[in-house]
Amino acid sequence: MKQRWKIGELAQLAGLTVRTLQYYDQIGLYSPSGHSDSGRRLYTESDITRLQQILSLKELGLTLDEIISVLAGDDVSLFDIVTYQIARIKKNLIAQQKLLRELEHVSSLMLRKEL
Repeated sequence: MKQRWKIGELAQLAGLTVRTLQYYDQIGLYSPSGHSDSGRRLYTESDITRLQQILSLKELGLTLDEIISVLAGDDVSLFDIVTYQIARIKKNLIAQQKLLRELEHVSSLMLRKEL
């Protein structure tokens, strides 16, 4: 018989909360492959593999809707994902550079007041 994990066990194993896994199920992103006689969610090794894919895509910066689209086999290639991530990082860099300039300006004003 295949090993099955309850939602709490899987949450602990994956470093997520039970609520997160319940939410993923609710939005159709990640559902268990089975349920116990009492209706509790039961996850298999293949479910864990899918969760790893979801977490990897999330780590790349994709939104949950984008992850759903990718896993559904929509026309999103690995190239599209990488290109999207590059654009996102560039946008973040621009925002960080702006913040750095503003902080340097404030620091400079503060130094002048001390003199």
